[in-house]
Amino acid sequence: MSRIKQALAICATIAAISSVSAIAGTEPSSKIGSVDVVDAAASTLEAALLPYHAKAEHFGVSPTVRDVSPKRHPTLTHDAQVSTPANASGIVTEARAVARAMGEPAPAVGSAKSIHSMPLPEFTFEGINSVAHETVYGDFLVSAADAQGDVGPNHYVSVGNGPIGIYSKVTGALLAPLFSINDLFPNLAVDHPCRNAHGRDQTVIHDNLADRWIISQLAVLAVETVEWFECVAISQTGDPTGAYFTYVFRLPTNAGNPHFLRWGAWTDAYYQTLLHGNSFAAPPHANGLGTGFFAFDRARMLVGDPDAGYVYFDHPTPGEGGILPSDIEGIRAPPAASSQVLMRYTASEFGAPFTDAIVPYTFVPDFETPEASTLTVGSPIPVQPFDGRRPWAVTESKIERRIGDTSREALNDVATFGVSYHNLGTQAAPINSYTMSWGVNVNVAVAGDLGSAQFASAVRWTELRRDGAGAFVVRDQGTHANVDTNGASGPDYFLPHIAQDHQGNIAVGFATTGPLQLPSIRWAGRTGSAATGTLNQGESLMFAGGGSELRLTDFGKVGSMNIDPFDSCTFYYQNLYRLPENNGVSSRWNSRVGRFKFPECVPAAKVQLNVDVNVCASGTPVSGALVTATGGYAQPTDAAGSASLTLAPGSYSVAAALPGAASTQSSVVLTNGGTASANLCLSGAPVLAAESSNVLAESFTPFNQAPDPAEMVTVQLCLSNVGLNSTANLVGTLAASGNVIAPSGPQNYGMVHRGGAPVCRPFTFSINPVLTCGDHVTAA
Repeated sequence: MSRIKQALAICATIAAISSVSAIAGTEPSSKIGSVDVVDAAASTLEAALLPYHAKAEHFGVSPTVRDVSPKRHPTLTHDAQVSTPANASGIVTEARAVARAMGEPAPAVGSAKSIHSMPLPEFTFEGINSVAHETVYGDFLVSAADAQGDVGPNHYVSVGNGPIGIYSKVTGALLAPLFSINDLFPNLAVDHPCRNAHGRDQTVIHDNLADRWIISQLAVLAVETVEWFECVAISQTGDPTGAYFTYVFRLPTNAGNPHFLRWGAWTDAYYQTLLHGNSFAAPPHANGLGTGFFAFDRARMLVGDPDAGYVYFDHPTPGEGGILPSDIEGIRAPPAASSQVLMRYTASEFGAPFTDAIVPYTFVPDFETPEASTLTVGSPIPVQPFDGRRPWAVTESKIERRIGDTSREALNDVATFGVSYHNLGTQAAPINSYTMSWGVNVNVAVAGDLGSAQFASAVRWTELRRDGAGAFVVRDQGTHANVDTNGASGPDYFLPHIAQDHQGNIAVGFATTGPLQLPSIRWAGRTGSAATGTLNQGESLMFAGGGSELRLTDFGKVGSMNIDPFDSCTFYYQNLYRLPENNGVSSRWNSRVGRFKFPECVPAAKVQLNVDVNVCASGTPVSGALVTATGGYAQPTDAAGSASLTLAPGSYSVAAALPGAASTQSSVVLTNGGTASANLCLSGAPVLAAESSNVLAESFTPFNQAPDPAEMVTVQLCLSNVGLNSTANLVGTLAASGNVIAPSGPQNYGMVHRGGAPVCRPFTFSINPVLTCGDHVTAA
């Protein structure tokens, strides 16, 4: 006998019944409002390092992005610069001419080669910009652009606190109309924040081991309220112009003014951090309330399971801003059972007990037993000394220079974007490499509080290696700065982000500005297997901005460097610039995406594994089963019961998962190139889940479609089958429990087909008269 529960909120002010999904044979967690609480102490979120678990408040399926109405979201025209043998010299000449006119900086400190040993862009194209905001939202503009993106096998997706652009990574052309994440939630109430709030901490990442896109944003209707939501969409296929599974997660109540979201895709979960309060400063700060750590249930989200949720840890220490999750680059999976490591840096300038070091945090979520989840703070990993301050005096944390403009924010006491992980070996013999970058002050002549004229911003980069026992060691590190480190004359390098190709070559992208240089986009790199302590390829101009900044927030807080999973060699970088015609105009900004690769990088070896999944007894294809391979590779089967995984050569165990079903396993040995195949079959029973319900009849008037205390109601209870086989003669009996009194007799649900439409049956019962408005009735 299986047991299904549905929660009914009572009172005339409730217009509908809220359903709680449950799998047959299991019990849902206790409910407080709409949030599952695992531990009573954790429900207050006052004690650090206690896990808190919540399931999605809403699940849906989005429209197909490429079918979004072009009337509302017209395609923007944009330009691209393509470097080919025919026009490469023209592009180089133009870029250098612009750079010279704007004051191209001298070679970087420690550079072993000329400034143009670092590759110039093969290709650049326009990403999201302020015009896109007007296109999608009309008069709505944001000054804090926060433009970033990620690259997949065929696409580049760019976001910027509002509109989303999906581009061909080959031509830079938009492949679908510009759209808003709100467009992916049409089934929500019109006043729900995920339906209509926009422009706040939007992010996109690509899950290389599953070929899926994850887009998210924070949403709130009024900052003064405690009702904060996160809107998360995960693509149903590798095509970001298709449809998405959509989730609404209510954030914990202490996430006051959450911001600075950072995501990382890992093998067991999607990890995220956010900052509480009004400050993202790393040093202790009166307005800083610490960091929230999230792990979202990757396995359930990949198959569109409405029961997906998150495990959360609150670590309310003000000095812990800028904690970043690790994100997998390339297609080589980490070794099996390798845990997620998040990192932040500290500096002695922040005061005791801070030192110049990187601090690792190991997060191990358990979605089946959330209270068993752990978050462990590791020992600081010492790095070479650096000055971690940003200006505080007079100009209040701003860089002084720009031509005729006010100063801009210098976020040099917090790393602004992700930790890049790349397995440079194999699963059997892994080389776990982590790279991280942040801004530092290199004006060594200054002591005490920094004014902007005594501040020179540069890039600190670090490569760490992790052994099989989990121990970290700094393999290589350095500071990349201009030769002129005078705060009043030299250019600043800021908003850095770093990545590493599969051969260990490193590239750091950053924005620059100076007294003779308008804000531009540059990158620098290191090649070779030896630790050098320098970015030995020097730096190159990716894109020369023609305008200056008007507001300190015009450049936002991010810039993203990513590796193309198609070859694990090609770098894609996005950051901001300004057009000269927008000088003096508030909230006008542009972003540019550029790509390059080091000539010595050879594409990584890979194999396409095609897997077919069928019912063992009948041979019927099984859709929606999650196919997994050793190391975290995962993909759901399509309507034909097929999945296609892109793996690095090696030995793998392949299996499929479906609720209530047992899978055969297949062991495969894959060599470079071509394709391979595996066949799996599933056996198991039906698995039932509660679906939406509604009130058909009431004994009280007026009819309000809600159960009231002491009222007799007839409620339609609906069930779906998410298991492997259909039911034959399913009978449902409503229990006299959970404030249900005198229920009517059994109802015959008959045959409920796996993956078919829900089957609904009416039950009549009375509501416990001692209840009050807001209490819950549980129909079991």
